[in-house]
Parts: sequence; structure tokens; C-alpha cells
Amino acid sequence: MVPLPSAAIIPFESAAKAKAELSTFKTTTFTRLHTDTITSLAWNSTGTRLASGSRDGTIRIWNPERADPRNTPDLKLPRGKAGVVRKIVWDPVQRKGEAERLATLNSDASVRIWDTKTKTVVAEVRCKTSHDPVLIGLAWSADGKFICAVSRDDYITLIDAQTFTVLTSTRGPYGASYASFHPTHPLLAVTAVQATQLHPYGKLSFYTYLPSSSSDPSSIVLKEAIQLNAHVGSCSPPHFSPIVPHNLLLGGADSLISLYSTHEFYPIRTFDYNKGTGLAGGVKETGWTWCGGFVTRLGDDGVVWVGDCETGEEVWSSTSTGGGGQLGLKLSGSETLAWSPRGYVLALTVEGGRRLRGGDVMYWVILVIQDDQLPSTGYWSVEIPLARFLEGAVLDELIKNGSLLALSDTQIDSQDTFCIADGVLRMALTKETYEKAGLEGHVSKFGKKRRWNVTADLKASSMVAGKKGFERLRWSFTETLLSVPVRFTFALANPTPESIALLTTHLCPGTALTTVEPIIRNPPQALAVPSFTPPEGCTLGDDYWKEWALELHEWIALAQLGSGRLWDAGTGRIDPYYSTYAPPPPNPSSPLTPLTHISYMGGLIPTTVITEIFDLLWANANDAQWWSLNVQGSEDAPISWDGRDHGRDKAGSGENGYTILRMGSREEVVDEEGLMWEVVGGEDEYS
Repeated sequence: MVPLPSAAIIPFESAAKAKAELSTFKTTTFTRLHTDTITSLAWNSTGTRLASGSRDGTIRIWNPERADPRNTPDLKLPRGKAGVVRKIVWDPVQRKGEAERLATLNSDASVRIWDTKTKTVVAEVRCKTSHDPVLIGLAWSADGKFICAVSRDDYITLIDAQTFTVLTSTRGPYGASYASFHPTHPLLAVTAVQATQLHPYGKLSFYTYLPSSSSDPSSIVLKEAIQLNAHVGSCSPPHFSPIVPHNLLLGGADSLISLYSTHEFYPIRTFDYNKGTGLAGGVKETGWTWCGGFVTRLGDDGVVWVGDCETGEEVWSSTSTGGGGQLGLKLSGSETLAWSPRGYVLALTVEGGRRLRGGDVMYWVILVIQDDQLPSTGYWSVEIPLARFLEGAVLDELIKNGSLLALSDTQIDSQDTFCIADGVLRMALTKETYEKAGLEGHVSKFGKKRRWNVTADLKASSMVAGKKGFERLRWSFTETLLSVPVRFTFALANPTPESIALLTTHLCPGTALTTVEPIIRNPPQALAVPSFTPPEGCTLGDDYWKEWALELHEWIALAQLGSGRLWDAGTGRIDPYYSTYAPPPPNPSSPLTPLTHISYMGGLIPTTVITEIFDLLWANANDAQWWSLNVQGSEDAPISWDGRDHGRDKAGSGENGYTILRMGSREEVVDEEGLMWEVVGGEDEYS
């Protein structure tokens, strides 16, 4: 197997080219890894190790880059009394200097946490069940804080992944079986696998999990936000997109694959892969490629199908040339599949083939192309007390020079929220915290619950040990509710070897950098581009001009999201019941344009990186090319533009951002080569 890259491109210009590329899959099969059927496959967060669990009660962890993983002596974890291993998930947070952990779901209604280095169970949690003590679904939250287990008798159990204690347990919808955590929000998706004449629809339910008290973060309450009839018959496990976190993929016994949005809680796209493919049968499992560009289906018929996530057009299947059919593999017994998070590598189980025995794993290396022109960035995530910011090296050499960027992983308006930028610490505090903090602030204008904003200029000359303001801040950070450690995401505005060494030594010891690489995607179909020239009769800045600019901004946003509302416009494939949107008229003098989409997702993206991307676009685009750059801020930051007060609106949204459009010179424009939009939330002092 080729080493996995740190960045990749999907160079598919059309479905036809994609089919040609995918027909060159390299296939490797490892046999007799287990003595019975493999029930679960899971890659670790770096894509370097793959775990497999089996009905024989064993777990194997192996490096698929080795010629024969069975020759590695430390692959097999000891068999316990748990019986069947039903599900495996890795801890998504890797801690420097510590062994990776994984959790298993076992047939004795337990969740076991394993240390993969010592091959021992470090914790065992019994989950609540009733008449049918069988656990089916297992998920680990992206921040590493929570584990969720779902039993066959509908109980949903939330576990603290640090103390390994049950936080809460509640009865879910009828047939509840599988769960998935939203990557960035306290939202849990749960699907139902059972359907009867009395309950003919497979349910998709969304639960929030938030503390009932700001002073007790462990007082988690699972509360159902909405329940939907997702499919006729049972539903497959849900999977959130690795690139667009609000998009959720699942399949059903009705042979359909649906893509739901957690913004609107309705299906934004449905794939019927039966049409034109000859495939039939329910969907057993689905999955995303790591770039979010393709969706995958494993069906009851044993066929693995890969399609474009926008058009639903097939780009490859295991029955096509280069697939399992060519190798003489019978996939009808396949239980599960898993895409690597760091490359186009697909692992799946193979059962009952002519040349293979039960307990085999096969994987495909699809396509890898590296790109080294675009910048990369990264961030650290660690839980620390606020007092750490006042330590000498951190304060003097990281904060006062404006190098450190920090944002707490908390939710504004319901929890204490903190950020550091340009040497200034800003705090949005709940009433209880503020009253005991002993700091001076002012009441925020926003938020469902009253909160107080406190600002501390850490680069001020008075911020030295022994001075009144400094000592007041240190007392507050060590003797009040502000002494409780908070999880922060850190980045460096201008990283140097010295600043990285300071940060990893004093703020993030033992915590590895999480890299953020550019994801590049070329939609398979060209797009009709609207005119960038304002309509005749309007004047720069008048209402008519603003209406045109807003319409253009909406089109750019949909293009950046890769929305089918643009590519499918006028084809009759968009149900007018769901969407009445119509794109602006295309520019008659411009042909259909192929687009390239570049995205950076996760962590904090410093302005230096954004500036570097802007300069790269400006320098490489010719005079006839247009491009747009969209930057979105965190909806939970306590500030927005110019350090103004910021909150979430009634819909729960609070993202601010801006979009820059460089028009190009192929059209006549009005006094400028580009436009810039500032997008401000409804509850924001800047607006």
C-alpha cells in the first residue's frame, strides 16, 4: 500500500473520467484475520491503523501498509468474557505520549475502553437496558469527551469519556439502534433499524446534550430536538460529512440514500441508485470519502457503490471493471465498510468468497495526487486553567506580541466563553460566574440568558506580576469559578520554531498539532455563471444595486457549498415543494464554466494564512478569470467585527463572515475589480 498523503486532489472532471480512474483500483486482501465473521471496521484518526472486531470475541489492530499484517506480533488484543464484538470506535483525539484508545461494544451490554499499547481494558461501563440487553450502536464525539451507546431496546446512554461514568440514559425512538455525534455542535443523530406494520417508518432523531447547570458541566441532559420519518423500513447508521458538518448521510431498507441538513432538518438530496444501475435491495451501510466528495453504499445485495454526492451519478461499483467482480469476490456476506480519514482507501469485509474464508478484509487504494502549492496550517486542542495564560513565558512571548490565538470550545449564551486575539482576553460570562469572579464588566445586549462581557488587555504595561490589575486577574483565575479548566483551540498567527516550542512546552505539553490541509474538489459538471455586471439603471449603493449584490452573494455561497440548486436548476430534478430558489440569469457571453473548490476546515485559521491564500489567488489568476474567497467566523466567539459584542440569533446561528469576489476583466464593471460582502448575524453589536 502506498503511504497516505497529507493533502489530496480529486481531479474528476466528469463521471466518465472518474470511472476510468477508479477502474485502476489497487486491491489487497488479508485473509484469516479472525476465526469468525468480522462485525466492525474502524480507522484511527490519522488513517495509519485499522481495527477489526469479530464474532469470535477478538479485536485486531494492524498497519495495512505492511505486506502481511499477521506477522506483526502486537495485533491481537486478548479475548475477554464479552463474547461478540459488535462495534469498534477509536478515540478521535490523539494525545502525545499516550497510547491510542478505542472502545468496543460487546454482547454483554458493556462498553470497554482499551489501551492499544498494553492491550488491556482500562475501563468497563455497563449501559442501561431492559428486556433485551444487546447494544448495537456506538459513537465517540469529535472532541473526545463523550461516548454514546445505543441498545436494541431503544436506550441511549451517554458516557463521560474521561471518567468513564454514565452521564445520562434515556429511552429513544422505537427501534433506536445507531448514533453519530455532530462534529462541531452538541447534537446527536440516532437512527432506528426496526420497522413493523405498526411503525412502518425508520426514524431519524436528533438529540441535544447540554449541561443543565453552568456550574456543573457533568449535569448533562439528553433532550430530543426533532424526530423525522427518514425511510420506509429500517435505517442504516448515520454519518456526518467530514467537510460540511451539517450534512448527514444515511440509507434505508427502501433502497434509498438520503442526505439531511441539520440546519433545516429535512432531506436536501435523495439518491436512488437503482435507476440505471440494476442494483436492488436495502442499504446496509453508507459512508463518506474523506474529502466529502463521494458517498458510498453497501447493500443487502453485496454490491459496493460509489457515487457523486451532488448528482448521485455512479462513478464506481464493485461489480464494475476493476471491482470485486473482476477479482471473483463474493461480497454478499459483507457486514461493514470504512473509508480512511486521510486518503482514498476503502476497507470492507469479505465473507464467503470462492477463494476466501470468513474473517477476511479487503481494501482499495483509489487515487492519490499531492499538491504542495497551497499553504497548510494547524491547531492544538487542550484543556487548561485560565491561570496558565498569566505565566511568564506564555504572557510575555506569546500573548503580548499578538502571536497566540485562542478560542474556548464552549457555547456562547449558555456557557462561559473565552477568546484571545491581538493580546486581548475577552470573556462572556454567565451570571453565576460573573458575580463570583470579582472582575469589572458590562451586561451583554444579546443572549437568551443574561451574560456579562469582561475584557482584559494582557499586553498592557500594567499586566505584570505585583500590579493591582494583574493580581486581581490571577486571584479570579485561581480562587473563583474561573479556576475550572476549559478546553481551548490554539493557533499561532505567525508560527516560528521558537513560538511553537513555547506553546507546546507551556500550554500544550504532550498534545500533537492537528494539521489543516487544503481539500480541493472539482465538481464533475461545468456551471452557468451569472453576469457580474450590475443591471442597467442602477447606481452603486442604491436599493436596486443592493438587491443585485445580495442575489449574486447568494449564488456564490451556493456554488461554494456545491449545492444542487445550481447544477440541477432547470433540469426538473429539484422538487419545487422543497425549494423555490432560481439562480440569476446566466451571462449570455460566457460559456459553461468548470469550477474548482478549495476548502480549509477545522480549528482556527490565522489571518496570515488567509492573506497567503488571497495573494496566491490574485497572483495566479489571469485577467479573464474570476474567483471568490469566503471566510466564516465561529458562531460561539464572544466578539465579532472590531471587537464588538456578539451572540446567537433566535435560530441558534451566529456565524459572521465575509466574501470577496474578484470579477476579472472579461466584463465591464462599475469602478471596481471586485466586491466584498460582510455577513453579520442578527444579534451583533457591529450591525
